[in-house]
Amino acid sequence: MREDNSANPSTILMAAHRFQWNFGRVKLGVGGTIVYARANNQFLITDFLPILIYHNSDSVPNNLAMILDAQWAITPGLNLSLMIGFDDIAGGLIGIPDGDIPTIPGLVLQLEYSIRNKNLFHYYMLETGYTHYLWGNFEYEDRIDDWFGVYLARGIYRYTPNKSAVLLPLTSPYGPGALWGKLKGDLFFPGLNIRAGAELLLLFKNSHVNLIDTLYKADDSLYKLDQWFFALDLPLTYTWQNKAGALEFLFSPALLLSSEGKVFQCTLGLRWSMQGSRFYSSK
Repeated sequence: MREDNSANPSTILMAAHRFQWNFGRVKLGVGGTIVYARANNQFLITDFLPILIYHNSDSVPNNLAMILDAQWAITPGLNLSLMIGFDDIAGGLIGIPDGDIPTIPGLVLQLEYSIRNKNLFHYYMLETGYTHYLWGNFEYEDRIDDWFGVYLARGIYRYTPNKSAVLLPLTSPYGPGALWGKLKGDLFFPGLNIRAGAELLLLFKNSHVNLIDTLYKADDSLYKLDQWFFALDLPLTYTWQNKAGALEFLFSPALLLSSEGKVFQCTLGLRWSMQGSRFYSSK
């Protein structure tokens, strides 16, 4: 994106930081992510010192999200994790005059269990999560002429494979307006270099919200989740290894069901790596 009469494209930057406290089997953390995008790259020195953003120097405009997390090692191999984020907090909740933007939360709760012995490695994971219908979105109305183009600071991951454009959520797995549950299991046989797994996903989405053109304003009708999606994936991999590197073969059938229909697909993959670096991967 360029300002009128300018050859200088806008650069999109993202900063992240996190502080952690360890209490034996319990760990607590606080951190954040900040996305910047300003016409003609009008960045300030405080943009690159993210601690100041929290303390006393909020250099607007920026798309800031605060993240709180906790982890509990219940027993060896069994871990419970919780992550709660706030893309915005309505000051009216604590008596501070504020605008109409509601509190915008997101959370992920995850339980993991793993066990290893000489002949077999087990891994199991249960996860649930939620994102508000405005999660990742952003708008800045003050001095809009000076900060033209800040909509590029929305939480979008952009890349261009094969000369096409792909947009994915940057700060959540399924974008705004989502509720999901996931169950995953993996078995690895070291002696055979075979890994077999299963992954089940149940996802509910609001089809009327996205990170492109959803207006950054309160709208109670957007809390409704009107679409569902179910996926069952059964990946199977075999790895052939020698001193030169490793060659991995992937076979992964999947059943996909949604409120709009059903699909069966099968993925075949091949990956070559040498001395810890991947040189070739194809699916």
